[in-house]
Amino acid sequence: MMRGSSWLLAVVLLLLPACTTPPERSTITVLASWTGQEAEQFQVVLDAFTERTGIRVDYQGTRALEQVLLADVQKGAPPDVAIVPSPAELQRYVDADVLRPLGSAARPTFWDQVQGLGTGVRRAVVVKADLKSIVWYRSDLEQPQFRTWQEMHSRRADWCLGMGAPPLTGWPGTDWIEDLMLQRYGKADYEQWATGEMPWTDDRVRSSWQAWGELVAASTAADGPAAALLTDFGDAGSGMFEQPQQRCSLDHAGSFVKSIYQAPQPGAPPREAGRHFDFFPFPPFAEQPERQPSIVSGDLAVLFGDSAPAREFLDFLDGDGQRLWVGQPGSGVYSIDVGPEGYAARPGGEIDSRIAEEIRREDGRLCFDASDLMPAVMRNAFHRGVLEYIAAPERLREILEQLEAVHRTTGEPWARFACG
Repeated sequence: MMRGSSWLLAVVLLLLPACTTPPERSTITVLASWTGQEAEQFQVVLDAFTERTGIRVDYQGTRALEQVLLADVQKGAPPDVAIVPSPAELQRYVDADVLRPLGSAARPTFWDQVQGLGTGVRRAVVVKADLKSIVWYRSDLEQPQFRTWQEMHSRRADWCLGMGAPPLTGWPGTDWIEDLMLQRYGKADYEQWATGEMPWTDDRVRSSWQAWGELVAASTAADGPAAALLTDFGDAGSGMFEQPQQRCSLDHAGSFVKSIYQAPQPGAPPREAGRHFDFFPFPPFAEQPERQPSIVSGDLAVLFGDSAPAREFLDFLDGDGQRLWVGQPGSGVYSIDVGPEGYAARPGGEIDSRIAEEIRREDGRLCFDASDLMPAVMRNAFHRGVLEYIAAPERLREILEQLEAVHRTTGEPWARFACG
């Protein structure tokens, strides 16, 4: 009897390691646009998720995100999770009925509209956001104060201009036209235009292009418009820091450019937000009684694969993942769910806190980037129109008529919202 018990015990002990070994970890696929330093910072988030859950993440980063994702969906092999750069891209896949809903919106805020495309059904998680309606300057050289656009424009500043942004070259110019449209004509007119209810030949649209054209002509008088067409948007602002003489003094660029300014440069001293550069809000037009809302943009995580690991990953991105991402000292990411205090560890954290405050406003003073709300064919035509206008401003009427022809024939739905 004793020998039988010993044999049974030996068998149990032999099998015990196999019974207690964790099952093989799952793997999910994630597609986004981040490469280089951005991908390295995002990888910290992915590694933390794997360490917490045991779920591996196979990440692919590509600047040609829209083309790669569309091809994957068309061949029936989308990633489990994709992070798309605009509500228009989100709308494309909602219309194709290939996304999994994420529940109902918690409360009717501006960012809930973004995540649900204005429908009340949550379709995405905003994993990062940016503030667009700002102007950067060298704070160690000057403290510009402009009450209106007219004051700023009359100064005849040398603007840092660069339209290059492959594969979406031209979008920096659309940011200008959007801000001019909003600050000159207000929230209601901006929303009408951004949602496809205003023709491109409207006088309000035309005057916004003309205002930008005057600025470009003044800022490129020395080098000609080719300089703006051939300069990458990320390199344009470096002209503010050239020594002994600045090549340009003001840069209209989103909050994401702060990390570009602070990136180490060979042979150059380090730059820090607050000490070496700062920003001010894009000023209103004199005819507006007060400054209009700020324009923002955002990257949205969407769910293609309805698996428990993929949903767990989205839950992580919707909470601790964002806090970890924002809290990295070298991060240039802003979150709709992290308050100003969450940026304290970053160089230039006071600047980040001001940006975060504006992004998180809930008083009806936010509008989404208009081109990011437009159907892809309209958005691409807008980008091309900007480049054509810089090269030949006398063709503005023809360019706007061409854009209106695209507008009338898109055949794709437009966004249901723009401002909140």
